[in-house]
Amino acid sequence: MRLLFAGEASLVFVIGAAAHFLFDAIGRWPPIGWIAPVNESLWEHIKMAFWPALALDWLLGVRLPTIEHRVVCTVASASISTLLIVPFFYGYTSVLGHHYLLADVAIFAAAVCAGHWIAYRVAMGPVPTSASVTAAVALAALLGGALVVFTYAPPPMEVFRDSLTGEFGIGST
Repeated sequence: MRLLFAGEASLVFVIGAAAHFLFDAIGRWPPIGWIAPVNESLWEHIKMAFWPALALDWLLGVRLPTIEHRVVCTVASASISTLLIVPFFYGYTSVLGHHYLLADVAIFAAAVCAGHWIAYRVAMGPVPTSASVTAAVALAALLGGALVVFTYAPPPMEVFRDSLTGEFGIGST
């Protein structure tokens, strides 16, 4: 089963990397901003981990023994992957003073792998409780909702600033 989670992590990485180019590739159609980065802000780039992990892990989670495992593993993978990108990125850029594409790609890969490792650990454990399932669904809804809302109405914080234009949200070009 560990190999299956590693395969999922690889698929999430490839699909997430491809999602980086989706918004521009289809002519900057605003609804695609729900799932694909619309600018070069860190916030927009975490979509590359969240949505592919959520979708793929749910689809591929049919092999898990219970629906509770499937829900909690899917959300664990997507949320851990997403939430690790921000501190990893700001941690290394605060030390080096600049971001580097290779380091950014490595952070993305490490975050996706960490999310899938946690999901694997959950899958090997006891059946998650109904409280765990409820918390997982709430977390997925909260993160997914925030990714959508803050694409269209981001607060003026650094994590939402387009590194190329200095603008915020979908209006950045």
